[in-house]
Amino acid sequence: MPDEAQRLHQRLGATLPLLDWHDSEHNAMALYSRQKSLFRLLYTDLEVALLNLADHMSLLELWQQPEDRSLVTLLSRESRAIVVPILRRLGAQNWRCRVYNTALQYDPHYTKVLADYHDFISEDGWYQKRVREIVDRTREAINRAGITAHVEQRDLHLHSFYEQHQELRHQQRNTFIVQVMVHPETEADCYKILKVVHQLGEPIRIDDLIARPGNNGYRTLKTLVRYCRADDDSYQVRYHIETDAMYKFNSEGYFAHERANEASAWWNDVGYMNHWLPRIEAAETDGKITVFTPAAIPIQLPSRATVLDFAYRIHSEVGNTCDGIRVGQQPVRLDHRPEPGDVIQVITNPSAPGPTEAWLKLAKTPTAQRYIRAYLNHHQLRGERGQTHFRQILDLVTQDFGLNISSKEVEAAIEEWVSRSAAYHSVNEYMHAVAVGSENPTKLIRRIINDKVSGWIVQQDGTKLPERISVAMCCIPNPNNEIVGVPRRARRHSAMYYSVHRADCPTIDPTTALPLKWVDFSPRDQIAVQIDAWDRERLAHDILEVAHKNGFFVRQFNARVLLGGGARIDMLLEIEQHTTLDNLEEQFAKVDRVKHVHLRYLTQRETEIRNRNLMTANPYTPQPIQDAIMFFGRERELAELAHFLSSPAQRSALITGQRRVGKTSTLLKLQRDNRSAESPWLPVLITLQADSRVLEKLVGQIIEAVKGALEQYSPQISAQVYPGDSLPQRLQQDPASALIRWLRHVTEALGERKLLLLFDEGDRLFAKPGSDAHGADVFDFLRDVSQAPQVDLKQIHVINEYYLRCPPQNRPEFTKFLTSSSRTIRIGALETAPAQDLIQVPMADQITFSPGAVDYFREQVSNQPYYIHRLADALVNHLARPEQPQNGEIIVTRSDIDTVIDTFANDHEGGSMTFAHVFELRSDMEKQLLDLMIAALEGDATQSVAEADLLNTLSPEMQTAARRSLSNLVAADILGRAAPGGSLAYHFQTPLFARWRYRQLFPLELGKVPQ
Repeated sequence: MPDEAQRLHQRLGATLPLLDWHDSEHNAMALYSRQKSLFRLLYTDLEVALLNLADHMSLLELWQQPEDRSLVTLLSRESRAIVVPILRRLGAQNWRCRVYNTALQYDPHYTKVLADYHDFISEDGWYQKRVREIVDRTREAINRAGITAHVEQRDLHLHSFYEQHQELRHQQRNTFIVQVMVHPETEADCYKILKVVHQLGEPIRIDDLIARPGNNGYRTLKTLVRYCRADDDSYQVRYHIETDAMYKFNSEGYFAHERANEASAWWNDVGYMNHWLPRIEAAETDGKITVFTPAAIPIQLPSRATVLDFAYRIHSEVGNTCDGIRVGQQPVRLDHRPEPGDVIQVITNPSAPGPTEAWLKLAKTPTAQRYIRAYLNHHQLRGERGQTHFRQILDLVTQDFGLNISSKEVEAAIEEWVSRSAAYHSVNEYMHAVAVGSENPTKLIRRIINDKVSGWIVQQDGTKLPERISVAMCCIPNPNNEIVGVPRRARRHSAMYYSVHRADCPTIDPTTALPLKWVDFSPRDQIAVQIDAWDRERLAHDILEVAHKNGFFVRQFNARVLLGGGARIDMLLEIEQHTTLDNLEEQFAKVDRVKHVHLRYLTQRETEIRNRNLMTANPYTPQPIQDAIMFFGRERELAELAHFLSSPAQRSALITGQRRVGKTSTLLKLQRDNRSAESPWLPVLITLQADSRVLEKLVGQIIEAVKGALEQYSPQISAQVYPGDSLPQRLQQDPASALIRWLRHVTEALGERKLLLLFDEGDRLFAKPGSDAHGADVFDFLRDVSQAPQVDLKQIHVINEYYLRCPPQNRPEFTKFLTSSSRTIRIGALETAPAQDLIQVPMADQITFSPGAVDYFREQVSNQPYYIHRLADALVNHLARPEQPQNGEIIVTRSDIDTVIDTFANDHEGGSMTFAHVFELRSDMEKQLLDLMIAALEGDATQSVAEADLLNTLSPEMQTAARRSLSNLVAADILGRAAPGGSLAYHFQTPLFARWRYRQLFPLELGKVPQ
């Protein structure tokens, strides 16, 4: 045993166990085991660790001529990886340098480096010349500054030279760094010297470890300075500025360290670890273990925990994206139980499969199991979304083929597909991948369709095909088409199969096609069913149950509520041909509250068109839209409303826009979406009337609307809060205070649920000219209601955009309310993409648009949903006429669109009403005022026309509206004059409005209409 070990052993006075440094294993696990053993010795008994270090150093120095070269290589590796960092942290600088330098000498790759090192540090070498030069310059500068300090060079050891040499070799540095030590008397002098040395060259970096010492108390002031010589030779100097006390502590303290090169290794910071290591064994006795991350962060886990619990202990996202775990750089299973002091590394991958139900058994801690369950629940939700998306695509494709595939057949096909796949362990995982877009369901859908129709297709002589078939998606053949089979060869397995196409498909070569035919396919008839009934719960369910019991396939279903409490249900049923309908009408009539049932067979033309319809119903309707499928392009507006509802500070919102753009539909959607018991809001829709300008009438409408909503939500609360006969008297005395007091009572009764007042037709609150009603009182009252204490409600008002374009001086009573609204949301025309969806999606399989026809259609209707509904419905009816071709594909051209628009414009129920909307006219004066405007246009329309005797036949209100509309009409320069900005100028951006009437009255081309 060497002298150092002998002296240490005699001082301790006992025989201490030593680590087995003679193990000749070279693998990484053996090295990690020795790292861990020495590391644990540091906190169990520091003196034992020192003795083991001394033994290792003696072995390294004694074996100058080893017989086994592999053992010396192992010792050299262990010295640099284990012993040197620990000795450095212990402050044993002499031992550290001796071990490092000796270890380097045993590596044959360093022979040339050693020769270069001796030449480099020689008296005449480059390094010594630069050191003497910079020490002299620094000493002179410090003396001139009047500071007392000792300046000396810092020795360049072999290992430091080797490290810098490697950096130069890999072009990480262009010159060696000269090390200089400066020892002032006080800490204040350290900063003075820093200023001095920065004047000698260009400062690059400063590390102030005096103001912010290291974890073990290491204190110094480091700076890196670049010096430029007259001969263009530049080099860098690193100054270590520290007092003698700092130097002594940093060099001789047990836990002094320099974090320069090994800061990323967990065993470097012995001073930091010393705070935690004594707790490890104590935690083991309490049923807990302490392990470490690669960044030296201690983590406590139960003794039964696995490495999977460690991953979730770091972060839930780390556990969810875990793709592997290593303990001591060795891969382990997820159920591996770590030992105290293990260093665990979690490998994450965002595209990892994620947790499965099996992970619940691998994880032992409740926290990890909770995170896994939360992920699986979210995974299940996404799986349900993927299943819905999958079924929608399948329904679209199968209806193209005229197929009816049951849910059981689909589920069986999906389960078989997943069982053969190595990427998915369950159907839910597959559906999750479909929902997030990482899996394309087209392959599975094609297999389902191929399996369904494989028994229906045979050769012309009736024999079955020897190979499997695949229905082509380019032409989508169905049992009504003549078909052929084109031989193909699979890419992967090179197996032969037949691709089934229509006989007239342009993508096939007729010379190689095999004629095929359909067999065992029963043609089906379609019947349209219209049912009128009184609305009630489960009405649609009971009617569909009748169709299900009779074995009918429901291709389309549409139900809507009518005014007065009625309901109308339209269905399209598919039945086997020659099926009798004697009892079907009677069975539908027996359903509770059904008034009338009408059944009829579809004509051949109607059947051909409807067979291509992929949607559940024709969505075109003149009524306000409530169905979610019709809300194309309104996501931004709905998101703003959701933000408004979630903001406690915002109490009132204003929805504005042109007529017929979906303002009322947005309110109806809010009302429908918040009807469930889980919603925090109780929506109350209030359609304002003309007498709502009177405060007493408005309060009465609000109370009746709230009462009706409460009766649907909770009859008990409605009976509790409804004031009874005493309310009318209080309303006459002080309606505002009476309503606020009553709303407070309602708020208390609702508890956590809050009122959401939805005011439609808000422009009716504007006071008439010369009326006794004061609009200012109404708006002041609504503002007071929204700001009243202990009344927890929000208001949303819908107002026509025309009133916002009026000058503020013309609506002073509205200005206050507008400025008091915390949020204003404008609903404008649909964007291009949603408008195209609104045109194409409902008619995707009814008709085909020629190139550019969709854009032309969209331009004519100005992207406005209501006009798209009306004209698209008229277009479908136009194309379904008997004079249309009975065979072939229906292609819509611009000429068809022009024909429909011209026909629709001459229809008073369609065109005239829509034309009246352009000029913001009331429904009660549309016909009379429209005739007046047309009469004025047929003459020479001038400003005087608006004041003609024709206006004397109208009421004062209609005269005001007529003057405004006719003035704007002339100002818009229909006759060719320049158009000044006006309220009607916005509407003339729409070519459709100009065409409907003006093209019939003036010889103007569409391109000349003012834009």
